[in-house]
Amino acid sequence: MDEGVRQLAEVFSRTVQPDRELIKAAEEHLKSISQQPGYGIAVLEVIAVGDALGSDVRLAAAVNFKNLVKYRWVPTEIAQESGTQPIPDDEKARIKQLLTGLMLSTPSLIRAQLSEALTIISNHDFPQAWPQLLPELVERLNAAGDDLNVITGVCHTANSIFKRYRDQWRNDAMVAELAQVQETFVPNALKTTKALVAMLPAAATGDQERLKQLLGIARLLCRIYFSLASPGLTPVSCQCRWVFSVAGFGVSLGFACHRI
Repeated sequence: MDEGVRQLAEVFSRTVQPDRELIKAAEEHLKSISQQPGYGIAVLEVIAVGDALGSDVRLAAAVNFKNLVKYRWVPTEIAQESGTQPIPDDEKARIKQLLTGLMLSTPSLIRAQLSEALTIISNHDFPQAWPQLLPELVERLNAAGDDLNVITGVCHTANSIFKRYRDQWRNDAMVAELAQVQETFVPNALKTTKALVAMLPAAATGDQERLKQLLGIARLLCRIYFSLASPGLTPVSCQCRWVFSVAGFGVSLGFACHRI
């Protein structure tokens, strides 16, 4: 572990101690260094260390990162007048590289915090300033095979990105963007949906945790399809609705398992 990352991890570990004075001192230290170049990258590297740090330390770092993105990715004019500096572009680029991988590899509580940060970033940057995001997700989804952890991470990431379409007004620019997103992601998501539906019967009599994970992915896919279809119909979304209703929704409605 890099020495700087180790020191930062130690500060985060003090924020989860029972000593209030220790917590206060650690939080003040984090605030004092939070605008230094590379801070956001270092926080993600703390999260990436893994279970050796303990889930509470990594979760504290994830919450800190979410707040960093909230206030510094695109600071308000008032915040900038009070001294808040936007995250530099080169640091943003590195954060994007790290964030996608962490969404696929972290536990659910940590991923939930990173997901909120990713939603904020994608609302500002996707797709124009983050064109590689969707192809990367598709590549990871297609390479996942039956690795449910990777599929879960991809679907969580996609769900965080696509929520934006639920409350957008339909206009030519949005329709063009949505059509491109649908053409890139939907055919691959439909293949995954059909593969997961085929796994359900065996999972119903097998490992209970795997079954829960399968159903969790199915829920995420439903949310993704809803987001992508919310602004209105396109040829791709019509295909999405038809294939999903045949391959997924009917089976899901008829699926019953008394073990969960």
